Amino acid sequence: MLGRDFRTWGSIVRSLCLDARHREALSLFHRSLKGYEAFKPDYTVLAAILKSCSALLAPKLGRALHSYVVKQGHVFCQVTNKGLLNMYAKCGMLDDCLKLFDKLNHCDPVTWNIVLSGFSGSNKCDSDVMRVFKMMHSSGEALPNSISVATVLPVCARLGDLDVGLCVHGYVIKSGFEQDTLGGNALVSMYAKCGLVSRDEYAVFDDIVYKDVVSWNAMISGLAENGLVEDAFLLFRSMVKGPTQPNYATIANILPVCSLFDKSVAYRCGRQIHSYVQHWPELSANISVCNALISFYLKVGQMREAEALFWTMDSRDLVTWNTIVAGYTSSGEWLKALHLFRNLVSLGTILPDSVTMVSILPACAQLKNLQVGKQIHAYTFRYPFLFYDTAIGNALVSFYAKCGNKEEAYHTFSMIARKDLISWNYIFDAFGEKRYHSRFINLLHRMLKLEIRPDSVTILTLIQFCVSLLSVEKVKEIHNYSIRTGYLLSDTAPTVGNAILDAYTKCGNMEYANKMFQKKGIWSHAIH
Repeated sequence: MLGRDFRTWGSIVRSLCLDARHREALSLFHRSLKGYEAFKPDYTVLAAILKSCSALLAPKLGRALHSYVVKQGHVFCQVTNKGLLNMYAKCGMLDDCLKLFDKLNHCDPVTWNIVLSGFSGSNKCDSDVMRVFKMMHSSGEALPNSISVATVLPVCARLGDLDVGLCVHGYVIKSGFEQDTLGGNALVSMYAKCGLVSRDEYAVFDDIVYKDVVSWNAMISGLAENGLVEDAFLLFRSMVKGPTQPNYATIANILPVCSLFDKSVAYRCGRQIHSYVQHWPELSANISVCNALISFYLKVGQMREAEALFWTMDSRDLVTWNTIVAGYTSSGEWLKALHLFRNLVSLGTILPDSVTMVSILPACAQLKNLQVGKQIHAYTFRYPFLFYDTAIGNALVSFYAKCGNKEEAYHTFSMIARKDLISWNYIFDAFGEKRYHSRFINLLHRMLKLEIRPDSVTILTLIQFCVSLLSVEKVKEIHNYSIRTGYLLSDTAPTVGNAILDAYTKCGNMEYANKMFQKKGIWSHAIH
C-alpha cells in the first residue's frame, strides 16, 4: 500500500493479535509509533496489544504501555483498563493489579473476574481469592456470575474448605446457576476433590441441563479419584452411548480405571476402548491418548501391545519415550530399553529428562554395562538441569555400586548438591560390606550429624552391615534404636523385626533370637 494511515496500521495490529501472532503485533506496533508521529492508537488497538503482552508474559513492556495509556488520556477507558488488569494478572504482578483495581470508579463483573482469575492462577494467593470474592458479593456493584463461581470453586477444593464451597453452592442455587454448564462443572469438580461423590456430585451433575464433555470428564475423574472405579466405568459407557463424544482427557481418565480391574477384565475393557479410539481419527492421532493406551497395556502386562502401538505412532513426545523405556526395564528387556534410549538421543529433537535417566540406568546396571553408563553420566554434564537433578545422581550412585565401582559411586554421591535420604541409602548399600567398615561408619556419622532421620530401608541396610561384621552388640544397638523410634510398631515392623531376628541367628545369639520370635506376635497384634 502506498498510502498507509493510522487506521491501516491499527487494523493490521489488531488482526495479528487475533491470530495469536503476538510478537509480530508488538513489532508492528513499535514501528508504527516510531515511524508516524501522528499515529495515536485508539482504545481497541491498545487493548489488543495489551493482550499480546499478557500472552507473551512481557510485564516490562506492559508497564511501559500503562505509562503510554496514561499519557494519551485513556485512563478512564474501561476497555484499556481491563486490558491492563488482565496483563498484570496474567504476568503475576498482583500488587500492580490491585493498585489499578482500587483506582477504578466502576467495576463490572468482567473486571472483578479478571482480578479473581489473576489471584486464583497463583496458588500462593488462595486466601486473597476468597477475600476478593466476598468483596464482590458484598459490594452490590456487580454480583458474581457463573465465571466467578467457576474461578473460586477450584480454590475451595485446593484449600479443602468444604464449608465455603457449600456457601458458594448455596449462592449458585439462589442465583439460578445450578443448571449452568460452567458453574455446574466447577461444582462437580469441587465435590470430587473434597471426596463427596456419592450424593452431592451426582446431584449437581444431574442438574446440569447441557452436559458438555467437561461435565462428563469431571464426573468420571471424580469417581475414579475416590476409588469408585466401577461407577466411573459405567458412567463412561453411558457417555459413549449418548450424544457427547469423549475427548483425549476422557480416554486418559478412564484407562487407568480399567487397569484396576482383574487382568483379564482389564485387558478386555482396554481393548474395547482402543477399538473405539480407532474409529475417531482425532483421538487415534492424539499423542496423549496413545500415551495413555501404552501406559495401560504396560500396567496389565501386555508389553507387545504397548510396543506395537509405540511403533505405529506418527509422532511421539518425551512421555511416550519414557513410558516405553520404563516398560522395557520393568519387564526385564534391558537391551531393548538401551537400544530405544540410543534412538531417542540420536534423534536430537527431544532431550531426555530425569525420568528417562532414572529408567535407563537400572538397565545399564543389570547388563553391567559400565561403558554406556559412563557415557550417560558424561551426557548429564552437558545439561545443568540433568546434572543437578538429585534423582539422576541417586540413580548413578546405584548404577556404579551395582557395577562394583565403589569409588565412582562415592565420587558421584559427593557431587550431589541436594542429597536426600535415598542418596544416603544408596551409598550405605554400596559400602555395606565388612571390608568397607570404616567408610560405612564415617558415612553414618556424617548423616546423623546432619540430623537426617533413617527410614526402614536405612535400618535394614544397617542390620545387614552388622551381620557382615557378625557383631551382636551392633545388632542390639539397632534393635534398641528401632524400639525407641517406633519402627517395630509401624507398618514396616514385620520386615524390620524379621531382619533383626535373622541377624541375631546369624551372629549366633539364639537367646535373643528366641525372645524376638516370642515378641513378634505381640507386635503383629499391636499393628493390626
